[in-house]
Amino acid sequence: MAVVHSHFNVGRKAMTRRLVRACQNPHVNIIGHPTARLLGKRPGIDADLDEVFAACARTGTALEVNAQPDRLDLGDEDILRARSHGAKFAIDTDAHSFPQLACLRYGIGTAQRGWLAPDDVINTWPMRQLRRFLRKERAD
Repeated sequence: MAVVHSHFNVGRKAMTRRLVRACQNPHVNIIGHPTARLLGKRPGIDADLDEVFAACARTGTALEVNAQPDRLDLGDEDILRARSHGAKFAIDTDAHSFPQLACLRYGIGTAQRGWLAPDDVINTWPMRQLRRFLRKERAD
């Protein structure tokens, strides 16, 4: 998983290039909290998300749907846009303690508002299909 944890203000072109390069890395299967927003604290990064979503679809890199209430990243509108590009998703609690696992319902709700179906969400897939995805062996 690749995640933007620093250097949030490098400019739109540089941030877009940074995320697209992460998608192209054969060791990256998921882009974590793709907009890096913290609700009420930090706005999302400035990147051409449509270009990033297209790169995810092209390279077989999933986008995280982070279920933490202070993130909910991706949001439902971005999920709809990413899905229209053919991207896949992973719903994740980003839990740092056992009680935070209960936040999964927020990620599922966000995914439902983004019209995701089980086939769109890699952590609903059978193990064989998930392993193939994680090895970046995509069936075109």
